[in-house]
Amino acid sequence: MNACARRAVPVMLLLLFAAVLAHGDAYQMRYLDMPEGSTGEPRAINDLGQVVGEIWGLPVPTVALWDSAGRLSMPISGTAWAYDISNHGQVVGLFQASPGYSHPFVWSPDTGTTDLSTTLPLSAEVLYINTNGQMAGTIGFVSPYQSFAWDSTSGITYLPMIGYENSYPMGISDSGVVAGTVNLPDHTGRAFTWTAQGGMTILFPDDPWNAARAISTGGVLLGASSLGSGVAEWFIWSTEYGKVTIGTSTEQRSLWPNAVNDQGQVAGTMWSPGEGEKAFVWDPETGITTLGEGRARDINNSGWVAGTVGNSQTGQAVLWEPVPEPSSLMVLGMGILPLVRVFTRRRVRSWNQGNS
Repeated sequence: MNACARRAVPVMLLLLFAAVLAHGDAYQMRYLDMPEGSTGEPRAINDLGQVVGEIWGLPVPTVALWDSAGRLSMPISGTAWAYDISNHGQVVGLFQASPGYSHPFVWSPDTGTTDLSTTLPLSAEVLYINTNGQMAGTIGFVSPYQSFAWDSTSGITYLPMIGYENSYPMGISDSGVVAGTVNLPDHTGRAFTWTAQGGMTILFPDDPWNAARAISTGGVLLGASSLGSGVAEWFIWSTEYGKVTIGTSTEQRSLWPNAVNDQGQVAGTMWSPGEGEKAFVWDPETGITTLGEGRARDINNSGWVAGTVGNSQTGQAVLWEPVPEPSSLMVLGMGILPLVRVFTRRRVRSWNQGNS
């Protein structure tokens, strides 16, 4: 085996193992660290496995940042709320500067907390951040609300409002696509995407009502459409694959998807009359997998799901992680076996040469 091939072996093993995990449909739950007597509310998880949210009951809400091992840190002192975390570990949210007055912020492990109220309007709320540091948020204390995008080169860009009463962003992809929902004068909603180059595009304009719920780092959109009579259809959409239905929400079974990843996997919460809330993951190949009692808030590109179990008084922050099924482990073993044989032959050959 030459040097190039030797270097490729660990990469091949890693890719094979990742592929097996990505196709597993079983999950294990683990608790995230929390101070005694507190409750936790995760909001977002990045591809490094870092989770951001809030810890309540200390006694004020405080930003919580968990690493991939579940260890807790609280990087911002005082009353603060976190909304999103990028793949570089940047966190956006609000902190309370004085009673009744909050400032948008971005926190970075390298530079700490930056108060964004010096560059954004007083009523700005930064809700989302992508890997490139681009942000999306909303302007306005009361209606009308207007979506905006921000980057370090162009500064703030207000999204179009002509013909719309309100505009709400629901995420920003790594390529700078902002997804959201606008309200029309007839009180219906329409999902939209916006880019700096192409402007705003209204998706499915012929629907009586639809809305965007989230967008993944790679641009997969999660949304809902009205089917009438209190029935909503949930779907994912991308420019490559078009629209794919997840399921419907009715009075008998309510689905509330919250997030989508680049593989089209969706995490959310469902409930039925007389039953508790259940976290779930929907996969384009396997459909819905129930994770157990709880609420799923976000999912990363490895399929890790951040959420909560318990109620508002006993809420425990948790992670659900995909684990390979026995059949997947067999596939992994079949993939590793030829590599083991190569290493064995090489070791025997080296031993023979050293003893000849």
